[in-house]
Amino acid sequence: MEYSYEELNEELRRNSILIRRQDAKRSVSRPGCCSSKDRALRIIYENPGIAQKSLADLMGIRPQTLGEIVLKLIDEELVERRKNTYDLRIMSLFPTSKCKLRYSRSSNETNCIPVVKNPLSPEDTTRLVSLLKKLNSAIETENR
Repeated sequence: MEYSYEELNEELRRNSILIRRQDAKRSVSRPGCCSSKDRALRIIYENPGIAQKSLADLMGIRPQTLGEIVLKLIDEELVERRKNTYDLRIMSLFPTSKCKLRYSRSSNETNCIPVVKNPLSPEDTTRLVSLLKKLNSAIETENR
């Protein structure tokens, strides 16, 4: 079966979203912390300056739902919202010192989200990585 370049792009985009969601879930690593509020806080802590819309996409929730979560985090003085310096329409989220202190104290972290095993054989993984490197190189060359 032959696929078009557009289908390839769509599958790569979909894969990227799925991987980011899995990483976001995995990044919440303290036991009993898998609420949306804790997931959002952990992602903000690990990605200071993340756009609010990007965070909603990453978590797979509606922007309105994230807005409610962010307001709670702001009320708890764990997060602050600032206008993006490059695009004033975008709101960026930053961890406060209270948030940083909270996560610097948690050193005995365990993952509460199972890791998905690689379903590809070592040969398929090697072939896919090689193809993606080739594709990325071509895209980078084209964008210069």
